[in-house]
Formats: sequence, structure tokens, C-alpha cells
Amino acid sequence: RLQMAVHIRFGLPPDIAPALAKLIKRADRLSAWFEATQLAGFSERDAAKYFPHPRFEGAEAIKLKPQSTNAVKRAFLAKFRQLYLQIRR
Repeated sequence: RLQMAVHIRFGLPPDIAPALAKLIKRADRLSAWFEATQLAGFSERDAAKYFPHPRFEGAEAIKLKPQSTNAVKRAFLAKFRQLYLQIRR
């Protein structure tokens, strides 16, 4: 129910396919690693206690920078819509 509320809040479809929900959850957990180590000041060792270490090609090239809430919201919605349209084809 919480996920549905979040989707509605951002103008997204309230229901998504289970496979997509699983991918979103995985991406969220991987993102938490980058947020913890690059924005919140966690060491990699501390982050590993809570989040999976990203082990995919190009992970080391991902660099986060602090941004305003509105800038992140716009970027998130634009990327989500792009990916969602690809899936619906």
C-alpha cells in the first residue's frame, strides 16, 4: 500500500508488475550503498553491514552529488517515464 501511495504521489501507475517491483527493490538497495558511501559519510565497511555492495560493470564510475529535492524529483520522473514506456512496448 505504501508503494501504491508513493506511485500516486508522483503521478505514476499505482500497480506495477511483480517482476518490475522486484527490479525496483534491487535498484533501491544498490542505490542505498552509493548514497551511504558518497553522501552520508559511511565507510565501505560500514555500508556493507546494511546494504549489498554493487558488483556490476561500471559501478565504480557512479558518482553522486548532493542536489535539491526538486531537481532529484524531476530527474527521477523523467527517467522513470522513459523506462516505463520501454517496458510497455
